[in-house]
Order: sequence, then C-alpha cells, then structure tokens
Amino acid sequence: MSRRITIGRLLSTYLQDRNGVVVRLDRIQTSIDHLEPVFGNMKLSELTRSAVQGYTAARVKTGVQPQTARRELVTLRAALRLAWRDGVIDRVPPIPMPSKGRCRERVLSAQEIRAVLAATAVRPRCHAFLRLLIATCGRAAAVCELTWAQVDLERRTIDLRSSSPMAPRMKGRAVVPITAELVTFLRAYRNAPDLQTGRGRRAAPGQRVVGLAVTTVRQHLAEAAAIAGVAGVTPHVIRHSVATQMLRAGVPLAMVSKMLGHASVAITADVYGHLDTQDLMPAASILDAWAR
Repeated sequence: MSRRITIGRLLSTYLQDRNGVVVRLDRIQTSIDHLEPVFGNMKLSELTRSAVQGYTAARVKTGVQPQTARRELVTLRAALRLAWRDGVIDRVPPIPMPSKGRCRERVLSAQEIRAVLAATAVRPRCHAFLRLLIATCGRAAAVCELTWAQVDLERRTIDLRSSSPMAPRMKGRAVVPITAELVTFLRAYRNAPDLQTGRGRRAAPGQRVVGLAVTTVRQHLAEAAAIAGVAGVTPHVIRHSVATQMLRAGVPLAMVSKMLGHASVAITADVYGHLDTQDLMPAASILDAWAR
C-alpha cells in the first residue's frame, strides 16, 4: 500500500484529520498549497533528503524566510507521522529541517506608531482597532472578536479571552488594564450614532467593538501606513513593537509576558531575545541604584 500511495493523498488525509481540532486550519492549508506542487505526485520511496533540501532551497530562493519553509515541512512531517500511526505507511522518512534562525522583526518607533494612528483617523473603526491593539498588546484576531460585554469601562479592564469551544487550543489571551484616557475614547466611540445599528442606538453587549474582519483591518492599516510614509506595518508588527518598547522602557519581562498572553515568561524571553545590549540599560540602572 505504502508503495502506491502518494504524498498528496497523505497531506489531504492529514488536513481532514485536523479539521475541528486546530483553530487555524487555513495555515495547514496554506502549507499544503506550497507542498502539493512539489511532493503531491511523489511516492514515499521518492521522498528523499535531497528532494526535501531542494524544496527548502527553492522556497528560500523565491524570497521566503527559512522559518516559513520549516513550517511547511513540519506539516509534511506531521502528515507522514499520522499515516504511520494509522498503518498506512511502514516508515517515516527523515525530513531535514532548515534552521529556525532568529527573525529580527521590524520594530516601529513611537513616532511611527503615532503617525500611523493619525492616518487612521478618517476610518473610525480602524482607528479604534489600532488604539485597542496598542493599549492591550493583543493579537489582531482577539481585538477584532472583542465584544462590548468584554469591556469593563468602570473597572477599566478588557478581557481578550475567547468564549469559543476552541479557546483551549488558541494562543493565549489576557485580561488587561486600560488607561482612563482610553476609557474616555471608548465611551465616545461606543455612543457615536453612525457606528451603531440604527441612529442613536447604544451598542449592545454582544456587539463587536471594532466590527471589522482581520483581513479588512490589515488592508486599512497598510493604506494608513502608506499615507503616513511608514513601511512594514502589520498588526503583528505593531504588537511586537509595543512589547519591545515596553521592555526598552524597563517594564519587567513578567509583566510584558502577562500583557502578551504568553503561556510562560520563557516564551517571551525567547521571542524578545533580540534586544540589543543598550536595550538592557534600564535593568543596569536599577541594579546600579540598588547597589549604592
């Protein structure tokens, strides 16, 4: 059986198996979309180390990062392991993985973030999304899914956690405090007649605060960034930039980790291990003062 079955069939079976199990099935689908043209018609015996290494080299040559090729190959390996556990194939061939490397992501300055924020003013919903993204350090999906029931303007907190049955499988989301200034903005935004269903109607608790899809806010942000003359702006880059600026300002790693919704401080330390020596100066200053 394993001699006749194609890699494409194994990938298809794996995708079906993950449906209803993972939150972002589209990510697996995207990986398969890249793997299929190269490996789809291959038999297991044809899946050699050189074939996999050739795939990685070809992907990198097109401009993708090695981490992206690695993520795609992880999908291939997972499909093979599922087939082996199900007895469809009798072995899992070695899949040489490109190095994880360390992606030095773009970090926006405070001035760049303010410029993009100003450029979104003409689109109130996108402007609200960006203000919430900056204030909560949340993920784009969490901010877009946020309902008014999760916003406590009296206690000045926002609960980004999801009520979806898939929530335990989602990346971490946090309950975060918000400033008095943001509370004032959200009150005015919530009561703006032209943003609600029907003029003059107050936003319902279950109504979404932003009311835009992630793809839409990505597009609007890109357009605002172009107007502001700031390159490389995405929701993730803004989240990453805000977290980096907090760490540079001396906010303890544990606090930043809590804001980001990371499962552990170790994850935060690994992601933000790119900080330069000078970025650690606040910590050095604290130690110097303590030793006096």
